[in-house]
Amino acid sequence: MGSRYDRLPIKESFFVTSIIGFIISAVYTYSGYLNLSFGFAFTLVFLLMFISSFVAIAPKEGELEEYR
Repeated sequence: MGSRYDRLPIKESFFVTSIIGFIISAVYTYSGYLNLSFGFAFTLVFLLMFISSFVAIAPKEGELEEYR
């Protein structure tokens, strides 16, 4: 049975943006340039972007059997 939602391909720029945004927001929050609540929110958003890019990279259920 297939998944209810199909995964959409995500560009590499989305992946790179999530990594760079996470690092910058974490450093700015730690150094005090960003307020703690804004820093946490930005870090959480970029972390969710990073996780969603890994979900989009993962193969579907029957996709690996095609390569054997």
